[in-house]
Amino acid sequence: MVDVGYGETFPTRYPFGLPLILAAVHTIFPDNLRALQIVSVLFTLANIWLLSVGRQHIRFTNPWLPLLIATLYAFSPFVVASSRMVMSEPAFLFFVLLGLGLTMSTASSGRQRVTLDLCLGFAWLFASQTRTLGIALLFASLAYLVLQRAGRRIAVASAGFGITLLLLISFTSLE
Repeated sequence: MVDVGYGETFPTRYPFGLPLILAAVHTIFPDNLRALQIVSVLFTLANIWLLSVGRQHIRFTNPWLPLLIATLYAFSPFVVASSRMVMSEPAFLFFVLLGLGLTMSTASSGRQRVTLDLCLGFAWLFASQTRTLGIALLFASLAYLVLQRAGRRIAVASAGFGITLLLLISFTSLE
């Protein structure tokens, strides 16, 4: 909802993921709007890390390929420019990479790792609520886990999605 003055609010067309993260930073630094840029920088650095450790979960033929991909990403002019602005691209890419990595790691592990499955549900929620396109991660991840016959992991990840959503609803003002 957007407050347009005079006590009226209108629904927005955008998901709540990034505004929720920005609201947390704004609560910590209420008089410093430049602090909101920290979010993009931190997500960009996290993306570089996720891209460089991607070889652990995705079987690359060349072990240096994830490092090359992370380097190309880090020095891309668009990435450098967007890391200095308050944009949803770094956050969205982070949640998609996190969701992909967790999908691959939970599907390939021989044992049940409840914490990772709950985090997968968290990644599903924030990827779909940072950008609407993030729903594609949810469907692709579910399809992959169904093909891997990981029904218990789907149930735990869905519980993580629901628990995160309920926590957000309970701690967030809906006014």
